[in-house]
Amino acid sequence: MRLAIKDAARLLDVPVETISRWIRQGKIPARREKGDYFFIKSELELWARNHNIHVKPFPTYHSKDENQEEITLLEAMKRGGDSYTSPPVSSG
Repeated sequence: MRLAIKDAARLLDVPVETISRWIRQGKIPARREKGDYFFIKSELELWARNHNIHVKPFPTYHSKDENQEEITLLEAMKRGGDSYTSPPVSSG
């Protein structure tokens, strides 16, 4: 799973500025594509464990649309469908 800088900050429970500083210093396993930095969640979790950094649970659904609310997996399942754009399947 790819994570943006803000998602990495949330996962590691540190400010975005800290993540940006660690990237500049080469301390964190960031990748770059088309000028934007991102992380592979499993690599970041391994790096955090190796550096004794607590990883926060990442239970919410994250949408690329900043106007959509974040919901838990349980709430998404209750609402039905696999995303906001997919309508729930009716039972008959």
